[in-house]
Amino acid sequence: MGSKPLFPADTRGAILEAALQAFSEKGFTATTLDEITSRAGVSKGMAYYYFRNKDELFLFVMKESLGSLEQSLRDELALAKEIHEKMARFVALVTSTFLEYPALYRVLVSHVWQLAEKYPHDVVLARSSFLEPLTAALRDARAAGEISASVNPDLVAPILFGAVAHAVMHNELLGLGLSSADIVQQVWMTIALCYQAHNAEERP
Repeated sequence: MGSKPLFPADTRGAILEAALQAFSEKGFTATTLDEITSRAGVSKGMAYYYFRNKDELFLFVMKESLGSLEQSLRDELALAKEIHEKMARFVALVTSTFLEYPALYRVLVSHVWQLAEKYPHDVVLARSSFLEPLTAALRDARAAGEISASVNPDLVAPILFGAVAHAVMHNELLGLGLSSADIVQQVWMTIALCYQAHNAEERP
């Protein structure tokens, strides 16, 4: 994780921060509330004061981290006019955030699915809400004729997010040591190659 905490520097924030780290390292199932409270330096009773159980704690980690990222995304997209620039800003923001907070992408990309079957509505809603700024921008661009009418914003946004998240994940797993700019470049090169391959298939 980055040098600065993701959550506020208060008791509740300390619990969320400790939970994020623990969940990212061991996953939801293997992490215990005792371990989280020990990391946070608080009693178990204090954890129960803020959260009913480990499930709720995990969901709050997911929702609040994605909520913070969603607001950053809204601010970033507001600086762009063209849809291609908005997409570029999305890729750059998600890449830099996940590189700064690797624990965050481990939880959001890998471990969140451990609770997806139990809380499908919460997981889907949180991810959809986070992606909504880009999804809405794609819808507007499609309506304005800026992009093809065949583009499905509800699929394009998560596809782009998945490409970035997995690029960051493999950068860490393989020890590639790529910078944010390097990863962004590779993501766009991959998209360009896919587009070229698609066009080649459509040629008679």
